[in-house]
Amino acid sequence: MVSAPLDVLSDTPLKKRDSAVVKRDGDCTAQPTGSGPVSTPDTAAAFLADGGLQSLATNAPTPDGFSLAFSNKDGSLSASKYMGLHTLTSFDTLECAALCDRAINCEAFNMYIERDPSLNPNAEDCPNPPSTTNFKCTLWGAPVVAEQATNKGQWRDSFQVVITGSN
Repeated sequence: MVSAPLDVLSDTPLKKRDSAVVKRDGDCTAQPTGSGPVSTPDTAAAFLADGGLQSLATNAPTPDGFSLAFSNKDGSLSASKYMGLHTLTSFDTLECAALCDRAINCEAFNMYIERDPSLNPNAEDCPNPPSTTNFKCTLWGAPVVAEQATNKGQWRDSFQVVITGSN
């Protein structure tokens, strides 16, 4: 059933919205500490070139029941049927697969390493804080392919979030 439209009468003139866009900015609060090593020097370029991080991805086992769609990419998945994110304490494809196995309709997962800020960046007080390294596992409700590993990170004020070791 569809209701008939109502005529709405008002004596109040419409006001134009303020069109100024205000940038959200961080407050320098501490962010969760990651479990991975911080690259030296603590830069996005050093993180992306860190052979120790890359070897975690290239040496990771492919869990039973899954096939390797890609290995050691510098981008995480950007695909349809996203089912959630888990931050792990190590680069553990077996644990990530177990999370997928327990999730209804999960067909794939993406394990990767992300360089994140240790503080919520603020343009004036902490624009480029020291980094922390997180091991992330995302779950997907559809098969995935290498061409979908396009999330390369983002800028948060002067801090560059980047991704490596993406399987």
